[in-house]
Amino acid sequence: MKKLYLLLAGAMTILAACASMDATVNTYSTTPELPPTDPAKVVILKIAPTRDYIRLGQVAIDSTYSPAPSPESLQERMRKEAAKIGADAVIIVYDDAPPASAYSISADVKTKVAESANPRRRTIGVAIKYR
Repeated sequence: MKKLYLLLAGAMTILAACASMDATVNTYSTTPELPPTDPAKVVILKIAPTRDYIRLGQVAIDSTYSPAPSPESLQERMRKEAAKIGADAVIIVYDDAPPASAYSISADVKTKVAESANPRRRTIGVAIKYR
């Protein structure tokens, strides 16, 4: 019985330590019905491309700060959600991640910054399709 309790306690600790991410996709009223694309081919952009494109919709990812998801997992989720509506790329238009310097002082400061400023990180991108 004690082993089962320890096993359950360990599993709950691992689950609590996992970063959570929630995604919302809002397509625009003018968005054409497109087949899904391969998430691995969806490109994450920090500025709008010079190539001609159409805007398909907005992808928002809300994630925890503590523990924070890795940048790779955040981008992977953004790609996956944008691919569902046929996107070729996502232009990141908003990311309320605290500056890296806020994390460099100490673990206590990191926790206080994350909890006081905003307990969740919000990243928003515009899904696009090249013409």
